[in-house]
Amino acid sequence: PSWKTWEKGIVPSFALEIVSKDWERDYIEAPERYAAIGVSELVVFDPAPGRHPDGVVWQVFRRVRGRPLRRVEVSQSDRVRSKSLGCFLRAVGDGDELRLRLGAGLRGEELFPTGEEAERAAKEAERVAKEAERAAKEDAVVARDAALARVADLEAKLRRRQSRR
Repeated sequence: PSWKTWEKGIVPSFALEIVSKDWERDYIEAPERYAAIGVSELVVFDPAPGRHPDGVVWQVFRRVRGRPLRRVEVSQSDRVRSKSLGCFLRAVGDGDELRLRLGAGLRGEELFPTGEEAERAAKEAERVAKEAERAAKEDAVVARDAALARVADLEAKLRRRQSRR
């Protein structure tokens, strides 16, 4: 998808460029294009940096003190921090299973759940809540039955005492 600043009148503060087979365009031209439209932070991610010379997994470009975009970080790590997003971008998995995820925590170790993961977690929480409710009802029935048995026992003792008099 593309962001049409001339239609929206709004410049995004963050942009992510994923390097394609035309890596030179993504490495060289993309930062210039994003700088020209006024993006505050650009992260360039190369899922296969070994396919070309000088390949790097992450490049982070930022505007510093009102100046044009400048490359402020180059990393071969599995993650980089985005100041604009306030979290980490992480490369998780390998090959066809490689995914970009958002990470929180001091080093981005806590992954934000995907929609699918959040849905599964919500269903599991609902299941656990229903199980807890069922267990609470069972406990209430057991407690009621125990109380009724105790009352019956006390009533029987009372009747025996009254009959002895």
